[in-house]
Amino acid sequence: MLKKPKGKTIRYIRSRLISWGKKHFRNFPWRKTQNRYHALIAEILLQRTRAEQVLPVYRKFIKEFSSPVKLAAAKTPDIRRTIKSLGLTWRAMQLKKLGVFLMKLYGGKVPCNYEKLIGLPGVGPYAASAFLSFHCGKRYPIIDSNVVRLYGRLFGLEVGPETRRSKIMKDLANAMTPEGDFKAFNYALLDFTGKICKMKPDCIRSPLKWICRMKRKGC
Repeated sequence: MLKKPKGKTIRYIRSRLISWGKKHFRNFPWRKTQNRYHALIAEILLQRTRAEQVLPVYRKFIKEFSSPVKLAAAKTPDIRRTIKSLGLTWRAMQLKKLGVFLMKLYGGKVPCNYEKLIGLPGVGPYAASAFLSFHCGKRYPIIDSNVVRLYGRLFGLEVGPETRRSKIMKDLANAMTPEGDFKAFNYALLDFTGKICKMKPDCIRSPLKWICRMKRKGC
């Protein structure tokens, strides 16, 4: 059973990650957009896919289906062709339905409400939490397989495919996410797990190496 990390440990990890994240921030266009529809499309495309792969598809997608109106009116084969290079072409039907739902339920606007978001096609708990954190200014912990891997290594947890749904991981992610600078922290999590704490970690360059249990055991 994982003991709740001490406040000093939590503050140390937050501080080091946020500092690292500001220096290594990946400046993707969906991180800067003020268009919440475009931002939600990005979060859906990013699921199970590397950001670098998503970038050209995202640009093409928001050019061809620039609004919920155009997405709702689009033909599914056209959506499928646009996202084909990402694989998982079943997303095309979900995206089509997303456009329809946004128009019928919310007048083409994307809601900043967790329950409403996860009721939309293609939007699961992670995408909803990421969207709310990054584009609605609401504090939501983010938990994907990379974040689970990081926390597992830091705190010596055994993790598996279902760990991200466990109460232990949800409680840990909630404790780690700051009340104030949550957006910077969550972006740092994404970039750090993408660049440093990968499947094969670059422990030498990690700002958390002095506290990581995996590193202490021999990275």
